[in-house]
Amino acid sequence: MALSPAQRYQLEIAGRQSPAVQLDKRAHSQNIETSQISVRLMHDLRRLKSVQSMKRKAAIKREILPFYADYVAGVLAQSELTGHASKNDIVGTVLVWRIDAGDYKGALEIAQHMLKYDLPLPARFERDVAALLVTEIANAALYAVDLKQKFDPDIIDQVADMTADADMSDDMKARLYKAQGLLCHDNERALKTLKAALEMNPSAGVKSHIRSLEKRVSQSESKGAQLAAGADQQNDRSVSDAVVQTDLHPRKNSRSRKYRTTS
Repeated sequence: MALSPAQRYQLEIAGRQSPAVQLDKRAHSQNIETSQISVRLMHDLRRLKSVQSMKRKAAIKREILPFYADYVAGVLAQSELTGHASKNDIVGTVLVWRIDAGDYKGALEIAQHMLKYDLPLPARFERDVAALLVTEIANAALYAVDLKQKFDPDIIDQVADMTADADMSDDMKARLYKAQGLLCHDNERALKTLKAALEMNPSAGVKSHIRSLEKRVSQSESKGAQLAAGADQQNDRSVSDAVVQTDLHPRKNSRSRKYRTTS
């Protein structure tokens, strides 16, 4: 059931007024609306836990996520206003759910907030935000590449930018670079990124892609050289033609002056 404008407004205000939220520790300072959202979240978590199919879970998350959108927007807006943020398990859970539901743009909006304020994910996830982004979104990108499905390269580039200084395993970085390289439309940049993946992990599975790209880059450079050589020859011919034309006109003018003098 869609929320009414009044309900959405109440959720946003609850987000703006929300203190730190930990699902395993009910804070006495929580307002009524935040407490109700926490209860709703616990209910949704139990519902998801009862489902085995990952595809079905993703469908359920897409179904329930709109309920939390205005609350999360309120939390993020208040942090931007005050320059302060606290651990919030509701927001952290919605981040994970958005990734699982394929809403990567919405997930990165929350991730940017959590990375900025160095906020942890809920304890049950047992990893930090940077590792979550790289692992889950890079895997989703590589899965899409394998199935020849579309995946927005800007998303994986944004993940790389956001996690550039994060401490993580070489294998994680290699998978991120591999996804970037395979989605990149610029051959030279793709080649450089895939080589970075290979350097991070020799078993990254990018060697054949690198050979293919090296061949394409070499062919492109050869073609460019041929075109440049052809352009130089054309310029040389144009200069020669201009010289010939310049030489002809003085003779013609000279004859004309001679005729006028003898008449």
